[in-house]
Amino acid sequence: MTRVTLVPGSETLWHDFYRAYVPDPMMDEAPWQYNFERMSEAWARKGSDPARRYFYIHAKGTLAGEIYLKHMDVARGTSNLGMALVDDRFKNRGIGTEALGLLIAYAFGTLGLRALEADTVHRNTRSRHVLEKCGFVLTGSDDIFHYFRLERGDTP
Repeated sequence: MTRVTLVPGSETLWHDFYRAYVPDPMMDEAPWQYNFERMSEAWARKGSDPARRYFYIHAKGTLAGEIYLKHMDVARGTSNLGMALVDDRFKNRGIGTEALGLLIAYAFGTLGLRALEADTVHRNTRSRHVLEKCGFVLTGSDDIFHYFRLERGDTP
């Protein structure tokens, strides 16, 4: 049963997401304060970048998160990805895993990419679990991040 849909990014959805966003204290201890002007500038810069594709995760019609491809290199057939859920209501419910599966299908099927890369800070065990559940393989670590890669054809 599909509970999640990905909606292509727009400035309106960008603002909706960041207006509702509550940072996970595991990821960012700084308080978040939405600022329309600052977020409009960020969308103008990032939303128009041809090496990025933004989608908004809807779970049963409710905005649940943001998922995106960044640093797309069509010649190499690679991209990095990022994902954030709006708040704790959407965590530990399979929503991130389902959204990532949809993004993988889009990246490999529609865009024809050959590999996806991702990173997560060491303490973000939920993100690591989602990546591994979707077939990503740990390729290395440094003092801050774990690095993952998924090759087309390696999805479970």
